[in-house]
Amino acid sequence: MSLSGARGLIRVAHNPTCELQAAMMLTRVREQDVYLALAGTAYPGEYGERVSARRRGAQFEKNLYQDGAAVLRGTLAPLLGVAADDLTVRDLSEEVRGSSTAAMEERARRTDRILMDLAADRIVPDLLIQPQLQLTLAGNLASAIFIAPDVLALDRQRHVYLPVEIKSFIVRDGVVAQGDRDGARRQAAIQLLALAQELIPLGIADRLPEAAIFIFASPFGMRPHPAFAEQLSAELFEMRRVLDTMAQVRTHLQALGADAIADAEALALAAPRLATTYQESCVAGCLLAQICRQHAAAQPTILGDRAAQTLGETIDLPRALALLHGAPATDEREAWLGPALREAAARFDWSTVVQGRAA
Repeated sequence: MSLSGARGLIRVAHNPTCELQAAMMLTRVREQDVYLALAGTAYPGEYGERVSARRRGAQFEKNLYQDGAAVLRGTLAPLLGVAADDLTVRDLSEEVRGSSTAAMEERARRTDRILMDLAADRIVPDLLIQPQLQLTLAGNLASAIFIAPDVLALDRQRHVYLPVEIKSFIVRDGVVAQGDRDGARRQAAIQLLALAQELIPLGIADRLPEAAIFIFASPFGMRPHPAFAEQLSAELFEMRRVLDTMAQVRTHLQALGADAIADAEALALAAPRLATTYQESCVAGCLLAQICRQHAAAQPTILGDRAAQTLGETIDLPRALALLHGAPATDEREAWLGPALREAAARFDWSTVVQGRAA
């Protein structure tokens, strides 16, 4: 799948020192194609969101949007402080159907006109379904990507739109699974950055709070849980750092003469000159994890994040083994690490470890 949207930015946020991840995002090259070019064979496992999850999410949104967005209006009305029947709606996905570039560009133009009306204090819809924003990644228009909030909801007091992130994740006892909630918050932060970029030239970006609205599912079929708003200062800081990373990687690609990469084979040729940082989260989230793990064979990261944190950036596995076996230390860190490794080793009966049990 392509990493050219919000999903790709979130992946970069998980591992901001991986230049290859950012390069896939900038070049719009599909991850599975890069795997094929690097490994010489197609990726053998599953990738992407499960079909069942996509279908549930699509049905959940459909239920909110149908009949003039009656359920959506009823869900957002208490939070917006406006009666459901008084909320006006415009659905750009109905006005301009399809997922082609031309359709997204037209939805972007219509969204731009609505934002200009907002800045000019003209009447605008309270709820804008499937708007299209653009986010510049690396300081130039060529790096811009489309960002599509599920909904933009008008805060009448601030006179500004807030992103509404809709997910079919189930809320049980007021709690959503941490991973699901974190992902939704990061997506909303990306939408806030894109919206801010759109509002800056209009002179109204200062109205935009660092907050978004979330609608998740209740345990009862497809009924929504009450909508709620959350501050996203930490996620915005994280995603701004991602944009800095994207700009740095673009500069690196230019220095390598590789900024015009348009296919997986070309990116695979440039890959050895791009930094990769293998870590535990790569296994669950990146098709290239095993390839990067092989390249990191002497690094502590292959033993897990805790091992990497303990050994630090300057000590690889051969050096750690040497310290374990009594090699003299060359600095203060090694002077601490050598005895610590030997003490840890002394706590285990290796015969039982081989059988899968610690003594």
